[in-house]
Amino acid sequence: YVSAAYSIYAAERVIAGDELIAVPDDLSDALVASSLLRGLTADVLLHRARVGQGSRILVQAAGGGMGQILSQWATQLGAMVIGTAGSDATAKKADQAGCVEVIRYRGAGAQDVAVRVQQLTGGEGVDVTYDGVGKDSFDASLASLGIGGQLVMYGQSSGPVPPLEIARLAAKSNSVCRPMVFHFVKKPRERDAMAARLFEALRKKHFRMGEPQEFALADAALAHRQLEAHGAQQPILLVP
Repeated sequence: YVSAAYSIYAAERVIAGDELIAVPDDLSDALVASSLLRGLTADVLLHRARVGQGSRILVQAAGGGMGQILSQWATQLGAMVIGTAGSDATAKKADQAGCVEVIRYRGAGAQDVAVRVQQLTGGEGVDVTYDGVGKDSFDASLASLGIGGQLVMYGQSSGPVPPLEIARLAAKSNSVCRPMVFHFVKKPRERDAMAARLFEALRKKHFRMGEPQEFALADAALAHRQLEAHGAQQPILLVP
């Protein structure tokens, strides 16, 4: 079950049958529960941008939770993935996620992301940039695109992007989109196709999120403090 409604803090719920996703027998409940939302989000981001063999993509903050999933899964689909990172720790995670190169955008050895992307692609730019950072990275994300490239925004951890002058996109016939997974799971047929792709990716270990950390439902506040202290690097499960 995938919903934008805030209603997970319950031991039992009543949900319409046609809104449920069947968990395959060969995948554990814990694995599916801890990967479903982010996994379906990654499917929307990759599938709708037609990422596949020969694609060149840039993943901003590739060492973050979603950045690692996108980098791993896109690599398994045959894409060349360039990542960015802001620290040695996240750069290492991005490298382990399959990025062919990780560009440091701050700290020692920081580089101009768009310039380095153009160098790595022979001046052609990337087909898709994935950006969950927002304000601080938007300009570099747009400048890294090639002709007809698409900038896919999925978050704004650094703050909202200022209003965009549409004429800027004409320089390379670019486009910008802001998909939300909840819009694409409303129709059962489409939702089932998304889930099937995700379950197959889990079977083949196209991406790994680490073992989920379990908290009792009564300790939900502790789980939130864990998230605030360490981010979403490790999946968290609330267990009734």
